Amino acid sequence: MIGYIKSFFFLMTSVLILISCDQELSVSKPDPEPQNCRLFLSSNPAGYEIYLNDRIMGQKTPDSLIYLESDEYEITLKHSYYLDTTLNISLQENESDIINLDFTTRDEFYSSINCSTNPNGAEIFLDDSSTGLFTPALLTSLYPGEHKIIFRKMGYWAREIDLLLYSNVSTEVHRGLVDTTIWLIYNRENSDLPTNFITKIGLDLDFPDAFWIGTMDAGVVDLSSGPWVNYNIKNSLLPAMDVTAVQSGSDNKILIGTNYGLVVVKDGQMELFTAENSILPSSIVGDIDFFSDYYPEHEKFYIGLRAGGGLVSYGKNGLEIEENINAKLPSKHISCVKEFRNRLAIGTDDGGILIHQTYGTYSVIYNSENAGFITNKITAIAGYDGIDRIYTAAQLTVPDGNHIGKLYLKDESDTWREISLHDKPIYSINLDFMSVWVGTANGLYKLDSDGNIVKHFTSGNSFLVSNHIYDIKSDRAGNIWLATGGGLVRYKPEN
Repeated sequence: MIGYIKSFFFLMTSVLILISCDQELSVSKPDPEPQNCRLFLSSNPAGYEIYLNDRIMGQKTPDSLIYLESDEYEITLKHSYYLDTTLNISLQENESDIINLDFTTRDEFYSSINCSTNPNGAEIFLDDSSTGLFTPALLTSLYPGEHKIIFRKMGYWAREIDLLLYSNVSTEVHRGLVDTTIWLIYNRENSDLPTNFITKIGLDLDFPDAFWIGTMDAGVVDLSSGPWVNYNIKNSLLPAMDVTAVQSGSDNKILIGTNYGLVVVKDGQMELFTAENSILPSSIVGDIDFFSDYYPEHEKFYIGLRAGGGLVSYGKNGLEIEENINAKLPSKHISCVKEFRNRLAIGTDDGGILIHQTYGTYSVIYNSENAGFITNKITAIAGYDGIDRIYTAAQLTVPDGNHIGKLYLKDESDTWREISLHDKPIYSINLDFMSVWVGTANGLYKLDSDGNIVKHFTSGNSFLVSNHIYDIKSDRAGNIWLATGGGLVRYKPEN
């Protein structure tokens, strides 16, 4: 019996071994021989991406597809700027095929540009070379890809346009040309400006030889004479790149305000004043204006400080705190300062306006209660010398975070009235001999002496490069200078 059991065990073991051997033999079949079809693809121009049956191959022409099976294939060539091309091919076993495609022989490969300007007659340059054509004109048979068009006409700024052209597509290019006798635009593309975001203009009719501008992100630029010079935190004592105020004065002195201190430029040298190294109660400068009269010893810069700093001055004795005026201020958070012949107008962030008589004790406060301002946050002030008329702007922040700006005029009867604009924030007001100029977030307004709108300039109906007009100044030639979000603009009124 025992012998029988042993024999059975031996037989079962043998069977199991045989089964195991059969399984190993079944999975060790040799791989099939690889197909050896090849396809070489080249194109003029080169650089087309190769797709095989809608699957990107990660290859560009010229290149080869190898180890293809004998079969029918759909080959597609794609390019960012050129027309796609699809081919159907059939490969036989061990076949090698070569396909050369010259797309430049087809009319539909090329692009065109329909050029026009206002006014017409501008010479057309393509990629810095003259085409010999003048607007309006159609440029044809252009190679697709990146190109540059320049329009040039005597008496107008050149206009430069970067384009991407695509096969079998005609591109329309129309540009208005800026008459340099009326509009003159300086930006990064055509001048030495380090940025297009201009915030302040330091130009005074009494001191025309000093002309500086402040920027939002690149410090200040001296435009007075010779090459323009940019001063910033890397090459000067300027403590910040964003400039809140620039003002010129006698002896070519320049004062520059920032949110981190005050810089005085005197005899070509800079000196930095902050709350840490001087008597300044605050390092945050809101605005600066220059006061001058018949006595040079009376000349001084008035500096309005935010963050509770109040009013300080800089004159022959250096920095001084204006204690007498500060005692009368409705708020020491000063947003704007304007001096017009024996009167100092001080706007605040939360207390309205103080009008102070420079030689005397007379002072009066105007605010939302007695003048009807929409709010006590004042953003701009201007007044005529010797005339008891004052323009001011107030700004209200609504719950959704937007801002509403209102313009007001005080006449000789001490009555304030609102001048209806378009309720956009108002950044600046400038008065010349004939007109009132108002810079807003909705373009430039020209008003008559009674506050009626004469013209509203925007980037849509004029050559303004931006609808944000942060500062306005006049020069002795009657030009209006604008600090905008798109560069520095000089406008010469046509009348």
